[in-house]
Amino acid sequence: MINGGSEFCEVFFTDVLVPKADLVGRENDGWSVAKRLLQFERDSVSQGEFLPKGGALPDVLKRYAPDDAAARDTVVRLEMDRAAFALTRRRAVQERKGGGTGTFVTSAFKMLSSELESRKLEAIVSMMGAQGLGWTGDGFDAEELASTRKWLLSKGFLIAGGSSEVQRNVIAKRVLGLPD
Repeated sequence: MINGGSEFCEVFFTDVLVPKADLVGRENDGWSVAKRLLQFERDSVSQGEFLPKGGALPDVLKRYAPDDAAARDTVVRLEMDRAAFALTRRRAVQERKGGGTGTFVTSAFKMLSSELESRKLEAIVSMMGAQGLGWTGDGFDAEELASTRKWLLSKGFLIAGGSSEVQRNVIAKRVLGLPD
């Protein structure tokens, strides 16, 4: 993987026969089952369960860019976006507990959370300058090396569970009711 990990694998099934008793859903309706599973994955991603935990923005700002007004502005904007997202998630959870049903809004949460985390990690690496681009070597401490790998890993979360473009399409069709 781009961050040096190797967590992926592929399994191919060719000419597999499955007993009718093991059929999930209706025959030839696997995509409906898969879409529902993707909703669960997107919900998990949007809760940050799979997202890499980056450093605290204010700490990175103090260490690497204490006098950079643009960096301070970026930190404030990202922290405000994070707080707004957390409050929106909390409201959605409350609505679900109150009898609401899970909807395709998971696509919006997945898209927003992965993009917000990616923007945060991008800002961290940017504030770190050359120290945010370390892969190995004595010129970088463990936190700097970890930040680089987290930033690179976050790029995959813009794709996992459906890219942001796919999420926007789902939102347009299922949440906003726009035509196919």
